[in-house]
Parts: sequence; structure tokens; C-alpha cells
Amino acid sequence: MKKLHQQITLLGLILLSAFSFGQKTEVQFLSGRDKDNTVQWDFICTAGQNSGKWTKIPVPSNWEFMGFGNYTYGNEKEDKNEAGLYKYNFSVARSWANKEVFIVFDGSMTDTEVKVNGQLVGPIHQGAFYRFKYNISPFLKPEGANLLEVKVNKVSANQLVNEAERGADFWVFGGIFRPVFLEAFPKEHLQRVAINAKADGSVAINAFPSNLKGTATIVAQVKTKDGKSFGSPFQATVKAGDSLVKLIGRVTNPKLWSAEFPNLYKIDVTLKKGAATVHSLTETIGFRTVELRKQDGFYLNGKKMVFKGVNRGSFWPTSGRTTSREASILDANLIKDMNMNSVRMSHYPPDDHFLEVCDSLGLLIIDELTGWQFPPYDTEVGRKLVKELIVKDENHPCVVLWANGNEGGFNFDLLPDYPRHDIQQRPVIHPWSNINGMNTKHYIPWNYGINTFFQGKDVFFPTEFLHGLYDGGHGAGLDDYWNLMLSNPLSAGGFLWDFCDQAAVRTDQNGRLDTKGNLAADGILGPYREKEGSFYTIKEIWSPVYFTKKIITKEFDGSLQVENRYDFTNLNRCTFKWKLKKFSGLGAGDADSVSGSLSSPDVAPHTSGSLPVSLPIDWKNFDVLYITATDLYGRQLNTWSWPITTPDEMAKRMQPKSTGTVSVREDTGSLIMNAGNVEVTINKKTGLLLSAKNSKGTLSLKNGPVLLIPGSGTSTGNNPVTGSSGPGSGGTGGTGTGGIGAASATAAETVNIAPPTITHSDAGDNHAVKVAYGQDNQRYRFTWTMTPSGILQLRYQYQPPNTRGVVRTNIEMLGITFDYPEENVRGIQLIANGPYHVYKNRMKGTTFNSWNKPYNNAVTGEVWQYPEFKGYYSNFYAGKLQTKEGDFSVYTDTENLFLHLFNPSVPRGLGNANSMAVYPKSGGISFMHGITSIGTKSQRREDLGPQSQDNIVFANGGNDTMLGTLYFDFR
Repeated sequence: MKKLHQQITLLGLILLSAFSFGQKTEVQFLSGRDKDNTVQWDFICTAGQNSGKWTKIPVPSNWEFMGFGNYTYGNEKEDKNEAGLYKYNFSVARSWANKEVFIVFDGSMTDTEVKVNGQLVGPIHQGAFYRFKYNISPFLKPEGANLLEVKVNKVSANQLVNEAERGADFWVFGGIFRPVFLEAFPKEHLQRVAINAKADGSVAINAFPSNLKGTATIVAQVKTKDGKSFGSPFQATVKAGDSLVKLIGRVTNPKLWSAEFPNLYKIDVTLKKGAATVHSLTETIGFRTVELRKQDGFYLNGKKMVFKGVNRGSFWPTSGRTTSREASILDANLIKDMNMNSVRMSHYPPDDHFLEVCDSLGLLIIDELTGWQFPPYDTEVGRKLVKELIVKDENHPCVVLWANGNEGGFNFDLLPDYPRHDIQQRPVIHPWSNINGMNTKHYIPWNYGINTFFQGKDVFFPTEFLHGLYDGGHGAGLDDYWNLMLSNPLSAGGFLWDFCDQAAVRTDQNGRLDTKGNLAADGILGPYREKEGSFYTIKEIWSPVYFTKKIITKEFDGSLQVENRYDFTNLNRCTFKWKLKKFSGLGAGDADSVSGSLSSPDVAPHTSGSLPVSLPIDWKNFDVLYITATDLYGRQLNTWSWPITTPDEMAKRMQPKSTGTVSVREDTGSLIMNAGNVEVTINKKTGLLLSAKNSKGTLSLKNGPVLLIPGSGTSTGNNPVTGSSGPGSGGTGGTGTGGIGAASATAAETVNIAPPTITHSDAGDNHAVKVAYGQDNQRYRFTWTMTPSGILQLRYQYQPPNTRGVVRTNIEMLGITFDYPEENVRGIQLIANGPYHVYKNRMKGTTFNSWNKPYNNAVTGEVWQYPEFKGYYSNFYAGKLQTKEGDFSVYTDTENLFLHLFNPSVPRGLGNANSMAVYPKSGGISFMHGITSIGTKSQRREDLGPQSQDNIVFANGGNDTMLGTLYFDFR
């Protein structure tokens, strides 16, 4: 990470150098620079909390977070009289008396009226997210105090501004939320420069002189980051009255800018009269060429590439839209850590420091004019805001596309203004529309992608897909969507919704974090950037290093096939390390581990090759192999794991030596087996476990193994066949099947189960209880075997039900379940894939390890305590449940088994959304051959691709029998 910090530091030096020599623009901040560095202004709020009295407020800020006004989300009714009045006294340097002085606002919500020394300095500005400025030179006192007065109306007088900005699916706040500062220019100066630095080394500049008297020269010089001249200067002559001067130059073999190699230069543009410098501006640039080729794809520097992106708004839970450079660095690094290469600014332009960080770290940006949905800005206001958007952001190499609103919030009359102001002539898109050969349709079902969107002629890149909500969307379904996108040359990738949960700290509700129910809980990360499981799923799926081998056996030949999904980077620029680990049973810590480095393979972008993996001669004695790939900047791309030991081998290792004897006795309804300090009781009518005891007391594991079947029916007494349902409908939280929509329900089926056949007898030194259900005793069978060591073995087999006589059956879940009281649980030592739980359509992003997981009742998107404890875990080998009653262990010799560990609580704001999986209704601990998938906020799970479908079994064909073995250690 050292190199990443160096990039940020260099960026800061570049910015500071803008004021280091010659006639530079002088800047004086009247406010602080961000949420952590503020300045107190006088303030009065006219409505809501703490209104009607003059007091102090930090600037910049959204006033709600400072205890004023009313919190408002989207289309909620707002108090049109809510406004903030600000006063601030300031003075300026005497040397500014002969300068042109502008006051600059980087963002103010919403209508902003500005006075200096009692005089209105210009028209009221409408539009919250844009930099605007006024020339206040005529109103300034060159000596002594100046009074700044600002009135900010939270609700605009222009209803179309409210429709575009405030009638939206996000929080709408009030106040001066970005910095306010003064800019002092020489009387003759350059207002600004617009630069187009292309991959071929050409540089075009539009320079905008002001107040020029006589003839002058504008000279441009490209420089490296450390200030050395790069190439020859180039210039143009300018005369009085010129308002635009064009300069053309070229440098040889510049290092190009891309998401993988964000090479930056700076350029000094100087207004000169003879040898004297009149004024100079410095900009940071990157040489790169952006093309969106119709019927082809998106190209950067002549190479076709795809967006791996996310939507992001400016947000921090304690300060709203007022953020900081540190927050921008944090967010950009988190985005890069997910192996993303792009960000869509949704649904407004970002802070300037976020773009500066993206320039430095390498992220492609879609910069968006606000316009949440129809209707958009009117043309008069819209044209001003398009210019403000472009003038502020156009020189950032990270900005590659403009978005003219969102989801119907388009004013097409504004389209000519983008190329009028943008020297780079970036493409303009309309998110959720197919316009001008660019199809950005949102939230298409997976099969529509096959049958419709990839069958036309237009480039397809959804600017929103897999809408997150709580634990749904994002990583769930991404593997199928991404494979589909990679398989089609018309795909240019896509953008997930959304980066983080926008939970606001409510100063009017004792600091409660509020996501407005399910409206703002859409993130991959929590409000303070807590990582959900999807974070790691995305990281693995979008890793530029992709391994094709899914399993490693003891016949491993020492080579892994690897695909390079970079656009510009050879894998020989990355580093690879291996690690072998052996677990110490179900104890904490590892019995043994060794590690080493690998030689990086020479694999060019978009090609495949092999990674030689040279391991110690005794590698087969370890339990798991890890490979970690790191990019050339030191950022970890991903860690992959391959179990070496099989469940059968680990189960044999865990079994103690069998000593002692087994005793058996019966009472009226029970069969009791004893061995060592363990006693288990079996129900003689059902064959289910009734209780287990050891020398410390009773363990409450009971009522199993109950077979899960499709349907919304509940368990009927002690019948060991039960329905499956939505989360917790029989106990922990949640609703039953169908409670979260028909998409998650399996139709109820009537299954008549005859009483079981139960026999028991000695089997050598062991004692076995055999239980058989169903026609010919073939439907469901299991055998309890008590061994002299006290280990209780359960072998079971079942045929998934097929009550309709069809050959193939889709079943939500397959497995058996036991009851255990959740309130007794303290944690688990788990040998499985983790540490996050999984869904059928979100299997990637975990690694095989021995995980110590303390109990929590996290609710993804509402209670941000990650990794969550409850849910499904894949590749289960063993677990030691830590309880108030004492610990007990379960392990298996069955491959590809899932552990279900209680039902996650249903979020309070779930409503009718699809983003909650289905879990077994009864029981708390299940061992499963098939689990369920999860949907998104707006899409049913079955619409998300092959991995999101129910489990498919083929009945009556001889290959439908499911087998499993469990070992219970109650000692």
C-alpha cells in the first residue's frame, strides 16, 4: 500500500504547486475544506429543529446533521419555508485591491443568494451540486472587515430543479455543504484552460483570457510529476478582446493514463507579455484517448475494455453530502480493492477531491448531470448547470463519459451544450436508455441478456444492474451476469447499485442510523464502510487474475491454469505467494503452516497461461493451499483456497480411538445409549434425537434429523418430514414461504408419510438404530450408531420428493435439520468456506479455513456487524458449537455439504423486496445438499441466471438419492 500513499502524496504536491511561482491565482478559504475541517459562521434556520434563533454552524455542512431543520428523503413533503441564513466577516490582503476577486461555492442546497457588504453580487443560483462563482471585486472593501451574507433555501423556487434534485431516491439535505473560497486573479488573467491530452501525445488547449490589453503570448509546457519539463513548450498569440485562444502541441511517447497505469503529468499555461509572466495556471492531466465505438464497444487508448463499476454518491453518515479528501481516498481504495475499474457518479457531480483521487489511483468516471427521473431541469437552468459541470471536471483524465440525467430525467435540448463546452468531446449517455447506439438499460433479467440485448447491434452496458438491498443483489447473481457479459463482444460491462448504505445519523432521533426503511440500504458496504459478503464476492469475480481449476487433489501436477483479464498489464508485473496450512482439529490456531513465493508467469493481457506452483515435498500432509496475487502497486487482488484434505480424511483424523463399551436401555418411548460420559436418547416412534448428555449436563440439540421437503406446510408433530419456508417463520424472525413474494415460494405439497420402521441392534462393539420412512422404506432412511468412544454417527439417505410424476424436480432446499435454541449459542469454530455466509448464487468470495466466529445477530443493511454469524456456509467439514451448556462438535465425511446455522432475522424494512433468501422453517441447525439463492431489490432470484435457480433433481431415475454422514462429539 506504500505506493498507493505515495500516489496520493504526489497528487497533493501537484495541487500545492499551483501556487508556488509567478503570478498564480491566490486562494483564500472562507469556510473549512471538508467535514473534518470547518469554520464557524453565524447562522439561523427558519424551520424545524433549533429554528428561529441566531447561533453558530460549521461550514461546510448539511444543517440537519448540526441539529437544525428537518430531515427529508426524496419525495417526502418538505417545508418550503425552511431556509438557512448565514453571516461571516472576513478581510482580504491589501494587495488584492487591484485584482479580480471571485467568491466560489462548490455546492449549496439549493437556491443560494449571496450578498457582500449588503449588496447582492449576482442572480440567485439554482442547482445544488455544482460549482458557481461571482465577481465580487466591486463590492469588496480593500481594508477592514467585509460582511458575507448568504441565504440558502432548501427547496428551490424552480419546481423543475426540485423534481430533478429533490424528488429523488436519496436523502435531500440543506446548507452550504462544500467549501466556499475566494479566488484573486491579476486584472489581466486566464479565467481557465480546457485541455485534451491524447494517447498519441497531442495536446490541445482552449485558453480563456480576460481583460487583456494589447498583445500577449500564451505558452504551455508539459511537465512530469516532479516538475521536469517534458517536451518542448508551445504557444499562441493573443490580442485584446480575445476570449478564446487555441493552442496545439505534441510530446513524444508520454506514459499513458489508464485505470491500471494512472500516469499523471502537469501542464503550466502562462500568459506572458514579453518576458514577463502576467498570470499562470497549472493543471494535472493524463494522456489518454476515450472512444465509444458504435456497434463495437468502449475503447481506452485503442484497446477495447469493459467497465467493472459501481454507483457512488457523496455521503458520510455523520455529515451527509459533506465529505472529505480522506473519505474520498478511503472510498476509492475500497473500490479498487474490489477490483473495479470505474465509478458512476449517481446522481450528481462529486467533490473535486474524489476526482483528484480517481485521477491518481486510476478509476474511470461517468460524471452525471442531476436528473433523477422525469421531469428534468428546464433548459434555461440546465444549460447553466451543464457548463458548470464541465468547466469544473473536464480536465480530469478519470472522467471518460458524461451522463445527461438518469432514468428518464433527460433534457435532450441540453445535448449540444456538452460538446460546446467539452474540448475532449466525450460521449454523452442516457442511463436506462438506448440512445445513439449506447444501450444502458437497467435491471434486465439474465435471460433477456441472452435473448435480446446481446442480439442487436448496440453496445450494451447497464449503468445499474443487480440492485443491492440488505444482503441481496451485488455479488448474488454477478458470476452468471459477468460470464454472460464476457462471452459477448457487444458488452462493455456494467455498474452495480450501490456503493454504500446511506444511513443518516438522526440528530432528531438520538443519533439513530436511518436508511429510510429499505430505500437507502442498497450498499456493498455499510455507512461507515463495513464490508458485506458481496464485497469479497465481487473482488473474486472481478479479479484480473482468474484461475480455472476448481479443485486440487493429491495428484496435483504443480501447475494452475490462469487467465489474464487485465487490459494493459502482463501478469509478470504481479506477485504470487503460496501458503499451506494444517488445522489443529477444531481448536483455535493452526497445527502447522508454511509459505513462499512463486515466479510470476509471463501472460499478456486477455490471454491464458500457467502458473507453476512449486511446493514442499510434504505438501500432501497439509489441509489447504492458498494462492495470493498482488498487483504491481502492492494491492492484494485476491486469495484463493483449495482444500487438499478431503472431508473423509479429516473425519478419520478427528475420530478418537474407540475404547470402552456401549450400553443400551429402553423405557416406554425412548431408547437410551451410553458410552463413556455421553448419553443420547432416541425417540422410539420417530427415530429422532430427543437429547444428549455429558458429564456437565444436558445439551439441547434435539428433534433431528428432520427431512426438509418443498412446501409451506409446517412440521406435523414429531413427523421427521417438514416444510421449508422463509426466514424464521417458525421461530427466529422472518416470514414464511411466500411472505417475501411468490418468487421465493415453492407451492405447498401434500406428502403422506407412513410411520417409520425402526430397529436397533449391536453392530460389533457399536450399537445401531436403523430408521426407514416412506414407500418400501426407501424415501428416507438413517442410522444412528453409538461407538464405544462416545462418538455418535449418523448415516442418512433420502430421495427428494416427486409427487407430481415428473422426471425433473426443482427444489428450493435439500437436507436435514435439528433443533437447537439460538439463545444458548456463543459462537462456533468452523472448518468450512468463510468467514461470510453464502447463497446458491453467491458462492465466491470465501476461503476454506478454520474460522472462529462469535455469535451475533447482525441484520445485513440494518445492524452492521460483519461477518454475520447466521446463514448458510459452503464446503462444511466440521464445527464446534460454543454454547452456554458447553461445547459440542459435528463433523462429516460427505463432500459438498452445506451448514445452515440459524435463520438471519428479516430486516424491518424489507417490505415486498426480493432480497431475502429462504431458509428452513423449523430447526436451527441443518446439514444440506442444496440451498437457496437470493434476489435483488427489484428482481426475483429466478431471473438472475442459472446459479439462481432451484436445485434440480432427477426423480425415479436411480440418481436421485442423497447421502450423508455426520459425527456428533458430545464428550
